[in-house]
Amino acid sequence: MKNSKKENNVAPSKNFIVPFILLLLSRMSLHGYELNQKLQAFGFQTLDQGNLYRLLRHLENDNLVQSE
Repeated sequence: MKNSKKENNVAPSKNFIVPFILLLLSRMSLHGYELNQKLQAFGFQTLDQGNLYRLLRHLENDNLVQSE
């Protein structure tokens, strides 16, 4: 039996990003940079800041989040 040392890094699906954002923002007020850091800690490594800010603007237009 071989013992392979594969890393089991499983990145969350991009479909989960909106629920994660809404969950984080429901618990604390965060700026975009802080939110990006939290999302990366949860495994969302491929999200760049430009896409995050576009997504936040979309959520704000849908009245799901509010900027200060």
